Amino acid sequence: MKKIFFITALLAVSVAVSACHTVIPIDESSAAQSDEASYAVSVESTVNMSEEPSSEENSRDPESSEAPSVPSYESSETFSEPSSEETSEEPSEEPSETSEEPSTPDESSQADDTPVLGSLFAPYYRIMKSGKYMLKTVESKIVGGEAMPYTTTIYRDGDKAYITIEESYGATSELLIRDGSTYWLDAMSKQAIRSDGTESLDAERVLFTEGIRYLRKDIITRFDNEYECEVYTDSRGQEFTFGFSSGGVIQLYRFYDKEKKDTITIDIDVSANITAGIFEIPDDYSIS
Repeated sequence: MKKIFFITALLAVSVAVSACHTVIPIDESSAAQSDEASYAVSVESTVNMSEEPSSEENSRDPESSEAPSVPSYESSETFSEPSSEETSEEPSEEPSETSEEPSTPDESSQADDTPVLGSLFAPYYRIMKSGKYMLKTVESKIVGGEAMPYTTTIYRDGDKAYITIEESYGATSELLIRDGSTYWLDAMSKQAIRSDGTESLDAERVLFTEGIRYLRKDIITRFDNEYECEVYTDSRGQEFTFGFSSGGVIQLYRFYDKEKKDTITIDIDVSANITAGIFEIPDDYSIS
């Protein structure tokens, strides 16, 4: 009987021991969960201290330790929001720095400040833009080495213009433009022949095209003479050059045949001085 009782007791102890071995993994998992719960608590404590779970509740029930594991992700998300606000506050200081940058001119504004006129031609251009000036062009055609001058002088004051044309063979033409009409003046017959409309002033249109822009300054040699020049483009993008002699006279050049010396030289003189009464028809002229 004692042996039977001893064997029975031994079996009971072995069963108890085996039962204890089955509980050990649960204790390890609960320890891991308690660590996770403590992390969740540390995160939640930064968000809301009133919702902090007690350590006693985590130690009493293993299931209660699993509960914080779910809100731990939510709490981590709510915790990340203040950090996003901090990062959103930091860039707010940057616009104050960038707002000061526009005070320095950009490349486009600097490009707009580029002068459209060179220093040599600028005084002539200002006189022309005033609307009251004298413009004299002497166009010397050299054909086969023989000069054939052609001189045009224009006096202008607003819509009024007086023009004289002197050709190489001695002929002279005069016309007056005013009040929307053109008067051809004949000094021999003392007549002013009137026609409706105004004559086109080709000399002005060739010399001063709208939209001209200064490109560069240069030195050229023409007919054994050295000239300081300014290169421009017109509204069509075509380049042309103003050469300035020692006397300040503007000169233009066109070459047709260098070997035969077929060229055209245009001397230009601009002045703000206009003779009084130049835009009036002489009293002894008859108008027809």
